[in-house]
Amino acid sequence: MVARATPRTELLRRFLLDWTQLDGELRRHVERLTARHGQTPARWKVLTAAGCDIRTVPQIARRMGLTRQAVQRIANQLVDEKLATFDENPDHRASPILSLTPHGQTLDDAICSDHAAWRDRISRRLDASALRSAIETLRRLEHAVGHER
Repeated sequence: MVARATPRTELLRRFLLDWTQLDGELRRHVERLTARHGQTPARWKVLTAAGCDIRTVPQIARRMGLTRQAVQRIANQLVDEKLATFDENPDHRASPILSLTPHGQTLDDAICSDHAAWRDRISRRLDASALRSAIETLRRLEHAVGHER
């Protein structure tokens, strides 16, 4: 039996469809952005996480919603390419800290700078109060969906 659509459920359906389309556009933007720097979105996520603060591979994986194995593979590549290093972790010998090298930090800074310029261009086309309302709506939706688990 199919649930009866109400005006509210139809609005949510339309919102989710639009969100899916926006998500695709955002993914394509980040793919183009990172490709200009010879990177992928996943590699940039790991670079940025390692550059933000002290992070181990499992911590980065949890924070980014990726598998530990995927992050480990990327971290190994970054180390091989001299963009990052594995440093001793005094709290856990078997889980080294992934740190950016100066070259890795420069690369992350360049990608972040390009992304900030893009956000600035996009934000100038949007109303600040509408953005605040959208953020609140997304947070409420995240909370409601989280309670469905």
